[in-house]
Amino acid sequence: MRSISVRCAVLITAMFLLAACGGSDSNVKPAAVCTPNGNMMLYTSATMSTLITSITVTAQYNSSVTPVPVYVKYLNPPVQVILVGYPAGGVDPLNYGIDIVQSGANLDNPLRFNTTFNTGRVTATYHAVLRFVATDLAVSGPLGCRDLPVTFTVN
Repeated sequence: MRSISVRCAVLITAMFLLAACGGSDSNVKPAAVCTPNGNMMLYTSATMSTLITSITVTAQYNSSVTPVPVYVKYLNPPVQVILVGYPAGGVDPLNYGIDIVQSGANLDNPLRFNTTFNTGRVTATYHAVLRFVATDLAVSGPLGCRDLPVTFTVN
């Protein structure tokens, strides 16, 4: 029973934190970007030599696309949870065939995520933002967040 409660709490917390970084009240406009701080950084590889500031992928219709890795380096403590989603009021990247999944062990630092692309989408250029949020177990609010713009073109 505890495991189900914890999972529900994590899901509710995840939605709260993603919204907290971007606003969710219909009377409040969502923030365009997170306010980054030193609690987390995004990199192109596990060597952490190059920061990643955006992803751009162009592919032919119905072709395969190699997943694009995103490495999240976080401080420990205080960061204990990394959440990935999209800003409140933003476009769900899944609507455009853009997905991101964790790859590797939960305790890896940097933690690897793979961004994948579905080239079976209608020929077009798609834009979305992936939001990474760092928090602690006390859920006192976001400790840091980073937005990663993604441009995906299907020819």
